[in-house]
Amino acid sequence: MEMEYFCHPSEASYWFDYWVRFCFDWVRALGIREENLRLRCYDKNELAHYATACTDIEYKFPFGWGELWGIANRGDYDLRRHMEMTGKDLRVMGDENKPFLPHAIEPALGLDRLVLVVLLDAYHTEQVPTQSNTEEDSENSRVVLRLHTDVAPYKYAILPLVKKRPLMEVA
Repeated sequence: MEMEYFCHPSEASYWFDYWVRFCFDWVRALGIREENLRLRCYDKNELAHYATACTDIEYKFPFGWGELWGIANRGDYDLRRHMEMTGKDLRVMGDENKPFLPHAIEPALGLDRLVLVVLLDAYHTEQVPTQSNTEEDSENSRVVLRLHTDVAPYKYAILPLVKKRPLMEVA
């Protein structure tokens, strides 16, 4: 999923920084742990031909760091190319009644990667003590999915805490 936010060329750096912060904060608000996130700013020699700046929000997947969300300052490339191909003037009037070609900031996010990150970050295995007498059997593990309340399908649940049939039916 991507969108393009258009702005005055003199404000493009401000809005690029704004969108990087906004996107990072939005991912954090989903409950993704900060230690599993990082920002990677591209060097000038890594930029695509159309970009003046690019930053990726990366996640620490089980297989290593990978891009979750890319934010690019595309400059006026998109509108300039469209003007060249169509012959249409896409400039807009500024505050001083001077025409300018807007610059585009493009945050691009893969929904499949976002869902994967939410599930990976919420997946936990924890050790649970048992009432066993043997030391080898004294702990069992269980899997817990600690989803943030904004993405959890259920906010509250009443579940049986014991395996006794009469109590399970009441719960």
